Amino acid sequence: MRIVLLGPPGAGKGTQAIRIAEKLRIPHLSTGDMLRAAVRSETSVGRQAKPLMEKGELVPDRLVVAAVVERISQPDAGHGFVLDGFPRTIAQAQIFDELLRTAGIGLDHVISLEVDQPKLLERIETRARQAADRGEAVRADDNAEALKVRLDAYNEQTAPLIDYYDAKGLLRDVDGLQSIDAVSSEIFQVIGTDRAENGGIESSVQDADAFWAEFVRPIRTADEYIASLRARQMNIFFMGERVLEPVDHPVIFPSINAMAETYRLATEQPDLGGITLNGSQVNRFLHVPAKPEDLVRKHEMQRELGRRTGTCFQRCVGLDALSACHSVTFDIDAGTGTNYHKRFLKFLERAQAANVVIGGAMTDPKGDRSKPPHKQSDPDVFLRVVRRDEDGIYVSGAKLHQTGAVNSHWLIFMPTMRMSEADREWSVVGAVPVHAPGLTYVIGRQTNDTRIMDGGALDAGNSKFAGQEALIIFDTVFVPYEHVFMDGEWEYASSLVERFTTYHRSSYVCKTGLGDVLIGAAAEAASYNGVESVSHVKDKLVEMTHLNETIYSSCMAGAYRSKPMQSGAFMNDEMLSNVAKHNVTRYPFEISRLAQDIAGGLVVTMPSERDLQNNEVGPLVRKFLQGRDGVDPVDRMKILRLIENMTIGRNAVGYLTESLHGAGSPQAQRIQIARGMKVEEKKALARNLSGISTVTRKDG
Repeated sequence: MRIVLLGPPGAGKGTQAIRIAEKLRIPHLSTGDMLRAAVRSETSVGRQAKPLMEKGELVPDRLVVAAVVERISQPDAGHGFVLDGFPRTIAQAQIFDELLRTAGIGLDHVISLEVDQPKLLERIETRARQAADRGEAVRADDNAEALKVRLDAYNEQTAPLIDYYDAKGLLRDVDGLQSIDAVSSEIFQVIGTDRAENGGIESSVQDADAFWAEFVRPIRTADEYIASLRARQMNIFFMGERVLEPVDHPVIFPSINAMAETYRLATEQPDLGGITLNGSQVNRFLHVPAKPEDLVRKHEMQRELGRRTGTCFQRCVGLDALSACHSVTFDIDAGTGTNYHKRFLKFLERAQAANVVIGGAMTDPKGDRSKPPHKQSDPDVFLRVVRRDEDGIYVSGAKLHQTGAVNSHWLIFMPTMRMSEADREWSVVGAVPVHAPGLTYVIGRQTNDTRIMDGGALDAGNSKFAGQEALIIFDTVFVPYEHVFMDGEWEYASSLVERFTTYHRSSYVCKTGLGDVLIGAAAEAASYNGVESVSHVKDKLVEMTHLNETIYSSCMAGAYRSKPMQSGAFMNDEMLSNVAKHNVTRYPFEISRLAQDIAGGLVVTMPSERDLQNNEVGPLVRKFLQGRDGVDPVDRMKILRLIENMTIGRNAVGYLTESLHGAGSPQAQRIQIARGMKVEEKKALARNLSGISTVTRKDG
């Protein structure tokens, strides 16, 4: 259904557009968002609009309409859209109509929110007063003077559209001064939909086939992947505001683009980024390793993706969850007579056929760390089963710092620690679509993440790629039994956690790809500074490389020494995996320190891109940031911003703090290293070479 909303400022168009979009599962479009997306994507429209927008000039009707048509031609708008604030003039409407005719489509409804303008003024003043009483900021345009200016513009430019669309038989009048719910109800009656008031989903209870119905065609390319994320109507928040379309959000898109790189690699280097299974090409992130060479190729792929993105590309958790579930479900079935492994294999086959992104969700909020789940004052601080019926289970709780969750298609949730019999309800593993009813995502802040919204790319350091973490809240989320892979088998929770972390700690080999980028950036900065031949600079670059390759060697050794599980999956050597991750908790910090040492203090004191563009100080910035002769000072600024981005900025989240705490904190690795160190065996070796035949035992 294709809908246009008309109405004066303050009539509630934005609120109703959101409700229509949610109910009909169609995208809510605004011209501002569409133009910004076109600029980011460097489309033909975006390239023409960019210089005008940067100067603060009005974008002409021709480009505005072209941006709209460009946007509604995307796959997610194939079943409809709701336009809010467009068209604004008769001229825009006429151009839009002509382009729609050319495309062979037309509008279904134009809804006019009718309001008495004096009463509208009263509503606006009441809204401002109530906001002030609550201690909230009052919108600058919530006053009589501002509203009169906006109403005058509306009456002159936009109100004539009412007669224009009425003459075409498209206009539907709705009383806009009713309550929000009453307006929504009348709109849904007017457009002839009687679907349940639940976001367009008739019921949260669906069988597995219904969940997979939307993945009828496999995703092959990066563009197809990005398009698949549109119009999913997820409940996402960032900085206190709901995000209607994450693909179009400037802060979120770089993380989507980083994940899209996994599809680009599979297209460009299919032997590295993909694998052929049953005659079909499947992304390697969906392949459970079946021999040591699979793990070796996995790590080579992860390093390459780190080199290409300079950040976390967010798919390792999902692959490692699949790999751990493969063997653990097999073991549960062998020990208890369940059929989890068969369910899991069916899920995996479907995921591979659709070539989707699987995300992993393990870390619970944990509450009081001294208490197990069943002793917590709030039982939801660990994800748990809250009820069961004949169709499946319902889970509530939350998962913290979940990598790439919003950018995935499915989530596998798992317990985060060893469980006891009293923790049976918390011992649960299952898979849900990321847009399942009851899921809410709160995207975490990252250092300097909003620099991308400043209007240029330089200060972001890496404007193309970024990572993403989110708090995921589960509110009675339904999981059909076909997608339940553990339900109360608490004895196997520790095996799942240990196997997942063994895989995932080796997956931090990706940081060596980031290390390659940072070493290159430091070397380039030294060259721009004219000190690339200085001995201590060269020695620091050697030390950075030594540390980076030490991480890589332990990860690759663990892959080559992998062993088969009973299910047929291969798992990295546990000791070497923990040693590799323990290296990752240290060495990237030293590599970062050396990069900053080589680059110099400008990494943190450099003027901004806006200073560079300023007519008065810009030439001075260029003059005094000149390095070696022949080097453009802007290039010098770019490389320093990249170093800032990776060592203290947005992508330091993935390179440093994530390296410290991801897959378990440093102490978690030391515990596993202690368990596998075989100290008594080593003592026996020493006694043998020393000629000692007596074994001394400790008292007690």
